Amino acid sequence: METPNHLIIEFMLQPLEGRHYLALVLAMSQVQIDAIPKGKFKPAKIQSGDPTFITFDIETTDLIRSGQMPQITQIAASEVKSGSTFNQYVFPTRPVALDAKRKTGICVNSEGYMTVHGEHGNNVDIQKAVENFCGWLNKFPNAVLIAHNGRRFDLPVLLSCLLAIDKTNEFFKCCVSMIDSLTNFRKLYPKLSHKQEDLVSKLLGISYDAHNATADVESLKKFVQRTGMSSTELLQHNYSPVDVHNSVIFNPEKAKYLPSLTHLVSLRICKLTTAENIAGCLIANKNEIAVIALSGEVVPSAFTLTTNLSRHSGIVLDLNLFSAFPVAILIIFSDRSLNT
Repeated sequence: METPNHLIIEFMLQPLEGRHYLALVLAMSQVQIDAIPKGKFKPAKIQSGDPTFITFDIETTDLIRSGQMPQITQIAASEVKSGSTFNQYVFPTRPVALDAKRKTGICVNSEGYMTVHGEHGNNVDIQKAVENFCGWLNKFPNAVLIAHNGRRFDLPVLLSCLLAIDKTNEFFKCCVSMIDSLTNFRKLYPKLSHKQEDLVSKLLGISYDAHNATADVESLKKFVQRTGMSSTELLQHNYSPVDVHNSVIFNPEKAKYLPSLTHLVSLRICKLTTAENIAGCLIANKNEIAVIALSGEVVPSAFTLTTNLSRHSGIVLDLNLFSAFPVAILIIFSDRSLNT
């Protein structure tokens, strides 16, 4: 495919809190816009039969820090109706953080053995753990995993792990949908604390070891049963595991470009969500991009700029053209990245 002769960048101005910000629309021929799909988190439809609800939890070597995913040290699950359970400790190849050791009791000792509260536990490597988990899930038709605060932690960590060991397709075959119970419980109990421990203590009158995945899934199962929510109500906020998979790929890439837009956020020219959307739009093109913010006074309603790409390795623009604009966002594409 030949390089497009022109790149058209259109800036449309919209009001925001009495000022203006730039919402950009890129019009580029012969460029794949959705090269990296976003996680849309739309409700997933179960094609046939009834869902099987399974509470799910993991323990890990650490929290998610600066986009770095921790490793899984324990996987636990419990089928809500039958009470069938799954529990597997996972030997990590990365050190367990001190706080995680203190809370979960999981560590690898000086002799290289994994222990749980000082006792040698039955553990396997992550590949075998995932195989065992998928094998257990396959017992249930239309398995739907329920994890509290799962969308922010358990589910992206799980999908990141599956990506790393090339097991996503195997998992997609045995899990049709996922639910973050935090969303459901916020609507059901708007005036209560929504930490799982607090909800269980307040409404079930029990306490449990919140840093043991087996205790977590059992207490979450009891709480789901206590709510009496129907399948339809539970599935109201479900989404496909493919959505989580896509977000795990998309979000780190988007984060690479977001710092270029933080100046616009600090000047209150656009909100963080707008900057995130722009960054997401940019990385969807999979091109080398630079974003520059300039200051000025006069605001036009809109303009379109056409630049010839044929003689440049990148677009060279006369910045004086933009001196009258309060903010000009220049998208600079590498000529090489437009060739296929």
